[in-house]
Amino acid sequence: MSSPADDRTAPISHWSQIRGWFGWRDLQEEAVTTFAEGSTFVEVGSYLGRSLCSLAEVVSESNRE
Repeated sequence: MSSPADDRTAPISHWSQIRGWFGWRDLQEEAVTTFAEGSTFVEVGSYLGRSLCSLAEVVSESNRE
């Protein structure tokens, strides 16, 4: 029997629900606070978007543009 976490058709409401190998959220947070406002961040080599969605959340929560 499968668990809800195994349901690949369930809607995703948070980046942590996306499958993948992402494990550097702390570095994203550091980059957003360290780099000048208006800096551009680029995601290279995205599998299912886990780290990209995390980065979007970090930037959004920073109230920086």
